[in-house]
Amino acid sequence: MKQIFLALTLVLVLTGLGFAAAPSQGEQAVATAVEFLRQAMLNANKADLEKISHDNLMYAHSGGRVEDKAQFVGNIVTKGTEFKTLLFKDLAIQITDDVAVVRHVSESDLIAKGKPSTVNLGVMLVFKKVANDWKLLARQAFVLPQTK
Repeated sequence: MKQIFLALTLVLVLTGLGFAAAPSQGEQAVATAVEFLRQAMLNANKADLEKISHDNLMYAHSGGRVEDKAQFVGNIVTKGTEFKTLLFKDLAIQITDDVAVVRHVSESDLIAKGKPSTVNLGVMLVFKKVANDWKLLARQAFVLPQTK
């Protein structure tokens, strides 16, 4: 049942990518990794967060704080940041050799350090292919410009 859900979610993610043509096999693999990351963050799943994260992860927040792999995983697992909802919208994927750059908008309702918040950020993710797996190597979030 979980595999069916993940497959269905992947179809929805890929449909939302807005590709004029069908995504390549590489883009599909990266989109699957992005969805795996989103689910791991939403569910605060330590094993999955560790699996998707590169050992040299640099996870940068919009406020300037930068976490390594242990800090990133620990913050989510210990509920330093607890996601109530987490959406990744408007994915754009570019692959060069064994590196993939993913841009998206992150919309979430969360509790950070005990305070509820609604967050709408631009995000750039960098994945590196290690063996046959895409691992999150870097993340930078930024405040989106206000629209009128």
